[in-house]
Order: sequence, then C-alpha cells, then structure tokens
Amino acid sequence: MEQQLKLKPFEGYKAGVKYRIIRITDITMHASEKRPTSIPKEISRSFQEQKLGRIYVPKKAPLKPEERRKFVIELMEKDPKLAEYLRKEEKKGYKLLIALPWEGIPLIVGTDVVEFVTSVNGQRIIRGLAKEKPSV
Repeated sequence: MEQQLKLKPFEGYKAGVKYRIIRITDITMHASEKRPTSIPKEISRSFQEQKLGRIYVPKKAPLKPEERRKFVIELMEKDPKLAEYLRKEEKKGYKLLIALPWEGIPLIVGTDVVEFVTSVNGQRIIRGLAKEKPSV
C-alpha cells in the first residue's frame, strides 16, 4: 500500500520527542544528468556518518526563486520510500524536520557547468545562441 507524505509547517517542539533536522542548503545545477539518488538512503547515511549529504534528481530545478521551495517540497512528498523511512524513524522515537532557508533556496552552478561553458564546445553553443534572433 503506497502512501503519500504530507508536509506541514512546524508547530513547535514537544517535550520527550527527539528531533532530527534535514537542512536544505542549496540546489546545484549540473551539465550532465546524474543517476537519481534514493532520498531516504542518503538522509540515513548522513545521520549515521554525521556528514553533509547530497541528492540528485532527474528533473531540472526551477530558475525562479519562489518556485524552488515548492519544488523541494513536492519532490519529498512524492517519494514513497521517504514516507516509509519517516515512519520507521518515528517508531525509533525520532521526528524529522525539514529546514528550508527563510530567504529562499539558492541555485548554484556546478563546477562541471563552468568547465563546459569555458570549453570549446560550450563556446560554440554560446556563439550559436547569440546568432539566433529572439522571437517576440
């Protein structure tokens, strides 16, 4: 039975509950398509190793700042394995919180994008785009 996760705003800390915070720091754009990462697997590994983690998703991130928060929330809500992982963590006595930057999620250009744009092929594509006339 597949269940969908419904995220809601945090209402305050409760006594006797242990919290773990998943902090979304940025969205990084890459030139090549990476293999999608299992969100719960990466979260679990980050908590165990006490290190930062990174997930890769096949869908392109939105460029508009106001759409990025919605993108992250929808990505997490649609992952059935994440809902199952959260239930397991709650049975262990943990409540997971997802922290999003108040000022918005920054969109960062990956180093592979910079390398491609400065390469010969990247420069050819840029020149080709510059020659095209914009349509009104």
